[in-house]
Amino acid sequence: MSSGLANQAVRVSQIPPWERRRHPRFELKTETLVVDASRHTQSCKSGDISRGGACVMLDQPLGLGQIIEVWFKVAGTPHVECEAEVVRSEPGRIGIKFFDMNAFQMRQLDQLFESVRGLD
Repeated sequence: MSSGLANQAVRVSQIPPWERRRHPRFELKTETLVVDASRHTQSCKSGDISRGGACVMLDQPLGLGQIIEVWFKVAGTPHVECEAEVVRSEPGRIGIKFFDMNAFQMRQLDQLFESVRGLD
């Protein structure tokens, strides 16, 4: 019995940190605006989103640790606006982590998830 648990622990530890999710992610390819600290705005698309963060497809990469404003727009729902930190950056996309989201913003995200579920 204990050897099975040890094997399971090895498998869990082999999962790369960026793939360990606290919240379920939803594929969502929608219009997204990213505003950096210098107020430069990029219009782009989201790749997926969760209550904790998102993947955003960008032409111009952003630096790790950069704080940005993000707007997700989905037809039929209010846009979701929040602040995020760039936690992963590679050519063509960034991974962002939301922070300081208030209850209203969390409700907006939940409405967004419900609209995505309704599209399935």
